[in-house]
Amino acid sequence: MMRRVLLVILGILFVVFTKPAFADDDLSVSLHTPGNQREGAANQGYADLLTKPGEVTRLTFEVTNNTNESKQIAITGGTAGTSENGTIVYASKDWPANKFSGMSERMENLIVPSEGDITVGAKETRTTTVDVKTPENGISGILAGGVSFVPDTPQISNRATATIPITTEVGYTIAIFNRTSNAILVPDLSIGAVTANLTNSQSNVSIQLANNTATFLNDLYLSVSIDGPEGINLQRTSKNMQMAPNTKMTYRIWTNGQALHSGSYDVQINAYYGRKDNLRFDAPDGKRYTYHTHGQTTLKISAKQANDIAKNDALMRVKNQIPMWLAAVLVVVVIALVAGLAWFMLRRRSIQFMFVLSGQNIIERGTVQLRWYEQQTVLVPHGYYLVDFADETAISVTGRKKENTYSVEKIHI
Repeated sequence: MMRRVLLVILGILFVVFTKPAFADDDLSVSLHTPGNQREGAANQGYADLLTKPGEVTRLTFEVTNNTNESKQIAITGGTAGTSENGTIVYASKDWPANKFSGMSERMENLIVPSEGDITVGAKETRTTTVDVKTPENGISGILAGGVSFVPDTPQISNRATATIPITTEVGYTIAIFNRTSNAILVPDLSIGAVTANLTNSQSNVSIQLANNTATFLNDLYLSVSIDGPEGINLQRTSKNMQMAPNTKMTYRIWTNGQALHSGSYDVQINAYYGRKDNLRFDAPDGKRYTYHTHGQTTLKISAKQANDIAKNDALMRVKNQIPMWLAAVLVVVVIALVAGLAWFMLRRRSIQFMFVLSGQNIIERGTVQLRWYEQQTVLVPHGYYLVDFADETAISVTGRKKENTYSVEKIHI
């Protein structure tokens, strides 16, 4: 019980004391709609091509640098892959073959930028082109990929071997779809190997899933239940996932520090997907789906495997090393810190402001009640203007500073 409380507290700390990273607006890219864009997909911001076998389509992009300094932008083509958290990575490159299932061609080999990199000056817009080749024997279904525009010195690279389901945007990617027919294929989800693993020092049961058709598998709802020796029960449910055409993904059920004892485990897998037409299957989430795939298997864990996993599981080591009294103290301290931070953020306090002439003559003063993260607009006294912001008739007072002094001068007409 104490271990679970610690995990919850650590999760709260992660949310409270960390700041999410988002791609900024330093770079923007737009696509000129190509002439062979599929009907109904015009002006969508991505390329959805209907081509002929052997055809080469030239795409034109406008790349804008919104910063005050010149930037070098690398341009690469990639293949649409599926991440472990059920999202599509449109510009995967050099991913191993076991990430795909029966893919006829990789888009990264069919997307050819005219320039491998370009230099875009400050506040400048550059035009560049990319050729998309259609295989000579046509396309059965859809080929999916993307073009990435990545500024120099990106923070995180695209790694196919990454097992932590966190994605950080370091560039700009525009999706590209190519097909030689408007025929829509039926998605085919298959369930592969089920194994016990240690990933990033955390034990888990992994399930291999494959979308074996050259079409997108959408609205995937997955529910897994695992029953094992000594009352072990592991569960995980995920919804709104998606798989790229002809791709595989690894779905992991984490033990969260619970020991995987040796013996046999009954693994029940239910996958529901597709929510556009002919909704036939009722899922536990209360929605109806077009398709349903059920899998059942028995996972066997040997005594040696169970022991090896237990010895190297980081959460189990923490559980075994921290005394209960120390864990209790840590919980109390963390709760106090979180409560104190919440009180500081949410309480209202008096924020003073005053407008003064040169010589420190006070023209007007006042007080507003604000929380730390709030702000309020205050009008400049009539007949005066701000020294530092002559064109402004009002100024924003924030809750972060208790005393605010603004210099003003009298307007002479």
